Amino acid sequence: MTRHEQSPTNPGRPVLTEKVRSAGEQQLLRSLKDRLAELRALAEEFRDEDRLYRVWRGSAKAFALLQGPTETTVELFCAIDPTGVLVTALGDERAERAPAVLNGPVEEFARIVVAGTHKQWTRQDNSRWLEATSPLVLAFAHCKYLVEAAIASAEMLEEPPDSLPSGWASVLCVFGLR
Repeated sequence: MTRHEQSPTNPGRPVLTEKVRSAGEQQLLRSLKDRLAELRALAEEFRDEDRLYRVWRGSAKAFALLQGPTETTVELFCAIDPTGVLVTALGDERAERAPAVLNGPVEEFARIVVAGTHKQWTRQDNSRWLEATSPLVLAFAHCKYLVEAAIASAEMLEEPPDSLPSGWASVLCVFGLR
């Protein structure tokens, strides 16, 4: 089976074949269902009101509070990545199993989470608080949305649908399947 072919809109850029994409969607949905308890526990972490309050109060605790669930989401998503596209975009050491296929949404998500994770608070951050915390808040918000969309998709779908609900389509984008 050929894993990828050339993009009709962007010659020279490989894209996943429909057969690989379909298998990836099925594997992803199975993985989300298998890890539904983990996803639900993670969703509870995102609901902690103290996380954003610490940003508004200018508390250094915001760095750890925002990055914790964001980094956990990235780790979980990398562990269930059916094609390896996400781990490749993130520069993860597991990237050797990935095809040489990246697309806009995966690259954008990777940029957002890289900019908003593994940051340590410094005193200089106080003088540029909004600039220092905005990437953390953005990564947190994207991961929160994707965890909620993954849960809804795992609960609602028995198999990947032909007509895509927005949440499922968003999850597929992050894994390079749309």
